[in-house]
Amino acid sequence: MRDVSNVPYRSHISSTAQSVAANSQLAMSSSALNFDNVAINSSATKSVTLTSSGTSAVTVNSVSISGAGFTIVASTFPVTLNPNQSITLQLEFKPTTTGTITGRLTISSNSATGGTAVVSLRGTGIAAGKPQLTVSATTLNFGNIAVNSSATKSVTLTSSGTSAVSVNSASISGAGFTTLGGSFPLTLNPAQTATLQLQFKPTVAGAVAGQLTISSNSSSGSTALVALSGTGTSAAHSVDLSWNAPVSSTNPVAGYNIYRATSGGGLQLLNSSPVTQTLYVDSAVVSGSTYNYIAKSVDSRGGKQCFESDCSNNSIASRAYGRSFKKENACSRSIAPVCLKSPRFNESTMGW
Repeated sequence: MRDVSNVPYRSHISSTAQSVAANSQLAMSSSALNFDNVAINSSATKSVTLTSSGTSAVTVNSVSISGAGFTIVASTFPVTLNPNQSITLQLEFKPTTTGTITGRLTISSNSATGGTAVVSLRGTGIAAGKPQLTVSATTLNFGNIAVNSSATKSVTLTSSGTSAVSVNSASISGAGFTTLGGSFPLTLNPAQTATLQLQFKPTVAGAVAGQLTISSNSSSGSTALVALSGTGTSAAHSVDLSWNAPVSSTNPVAGYNIYRATSGGGLQLLNSSPVTQTLYVDSAVVSGSTYNYIAKSVDSRGGKQCFESDCSNNSIASRAYGRSFKKENACSRSIAPVCLKSPRFNESTMGW
């Protein structure tokens, strides 16, 4: 039997725990980017996020890009990312020709999963869109509008091109024409519309012409014109006449004939047939003019008219659109006198 008491003791300890070596790993948010359709000389951007997904820092040494129109926006390498730290790369596609273009983003790092990572790129250049503005009307006629009254009409602006159109301004000229609301400059995307409200409020009687001028970047013309027209009209005036029927006449009254004279002029018959009521409205008057009226009764015997020998002092004087009236008596020969009352203005048109 061997004596081992003098042999040095060596202890061999076995551990069940396993040590895990630290490693660097780089993960990318996407392996392919499609920029779709982009108008020539326009640009579109997309992004790729790089993340340190290992247990130790990863170093991104360089990033390069290939393919016509593809570029990296503002980046500096190398860069070191600690575990769970990330960085985002902005990529731009700006085609100069039509057609599909492919490219590649190449990322070099010390990642344990591979020193080189690739993101495929794709985009299509298309013909540049054309901004175009369409106006719903080239002329607007407001018709006849009473002085100091107003009427409105509208014009619709439509973006009818393949890209947004900018409406820079809308100006209007012509007495009484104005735009209601509206704020400029205004951008309209394709198929989008905007409505302009226009008002015509004449202050004097007569025809008025104006113009709406619309300025934009439309490819069909930077200036669009809308011709405006309208007529200011004087307010309608009338004189309302009324009188008392005779109460003591041997001959029944069949009706009345109404005569009018302007200041200093002769009497003229206004009605084509006898008026059967004791009311009459004269609508053919002009503001500011003075008129004299006489109502003469007609008897029932063949419709013959009866005249007084002198009725020069028996009349009613009224001033259209005035406030005061002179009241006298009209007369007839064979029947009792007809008494005219003071004329009354039609309040709805005269404003009194």
